[in-house]
Amino acid sequence: MQPGRPVRIAILGVLLAAGGAGCSRPTTESADAQPPLRDLPPAEPAEPLGIGDLAPRIDVAQWLTRSAPTLRFEPGEVAVVEFVTSWCPHSRAVVPSLNALHRRYAGRGVTIVAVTHEPADDAREILAARPAGDGADVPEFPVGCDPDLSTHAGYLDAVREDGVPTAFLIGKDGRLEWYGHPEILEEPLRQVVEGTWDRTTFAERHARLAPLAPRVAAILDAFDADKPAAVRAYRDLVTEHAGRAAELNEIAWLLVEASEGVDIEKDPAIGEIVAAAVAAVEESLRLVPDDGNTLDTLAHLQALRGDLTAALATQRRAAANPGLFAPRIRRYLAELEARVPSAAAKPG
Repeated sequence: MQPGRPVRIAILGVLLAAGGAGCSRPTTESADAQPPLRDLPPAEPAEPLGIGDLAPRIDVAQWLTRSAPTLRFEPGEVAVVEFVTSWCPHSRAVVPSLNALHRRYAGRGVTIVAVTHEPADDAREILAARPAGDGADVPEFPVGCDPDLSTHAGYLDAVREDGVPTAFLIGKDGRLEWYGHPEILEEPLRQVVEGTWDRTTFAERHARLAPLAPRVAAILDAFDADKPAAVRAYRDLVTEHAGRAAELNEIAWLLVEASEGVDIEKDPAIGEIVAAAVAAVEESLRLVPDDGNTLDTLAHLQALRGDLTAALATQRRAAANPGLFAPRIRRYLAELEARVPSAAAKPG
């Protein structure tokens, strides 16, 4: 699992990300689905935004239902800027955890806001409870509308991210500390608030891993055209990064994001590329044993292969040393325990 937001990629025509953690295009649940986020042109060319850079200002056309929050990024204040859309089910799914963080940290100088590219009339759906729900998916924090994409350009375009939900964490000095999927926001936010966050280490790790996503995406995009060549290219990428634990795990996790939920028995080539990912993550674990992040990747791959018992055992090891990814790792552990009938008989 990588330190930032999972990249949405797919092996065309064969591996389709199932029930993933983000949206890069509208759902097809309704005939009037909104247009793709990236089909709307940015207001201005985006300046690159990196970890440690001063956060761009938040420029929205309208705040929905609540008075405009104070987001001046003044010394000592912490802010979370979350990008969402009303039509993305994953945007809705992360609201309960963001509400919990809002309640926990509102009195400690933390402001959480969400921003959507939609005009107000469309975006108000975000503030309506689902008929079958309990209202927990209604934001308790302000939601702003950015139809001219000025704020999207300053943040999402600036880090070349085209998926939502994506969260940006701005620290006490007004600089970007972290960005990624809000499922893994909790631990970075806690450390930033408590003053224990290591921005330099995160920035260095992020810089090493970021170039891998487009390389894996290119390999998987070419999968249909020449499957043996794609498998060889993926294996070569693993070999190229031999001896580098974080990079090997990243290469494997990117494949998980592309293929989770797919029946790998339908195509031997899919099984081969998944086997290469398993080899990568196993080498990573030989280099850094018991790393919870890497064990989580292995558990996902084992589940993809249909071995839920092994996946559950591996995820229990991951939960013992989860690091920054503790909330997400524990959620996946609970999911596996629900899927494995014998899970009730936990080891004592």
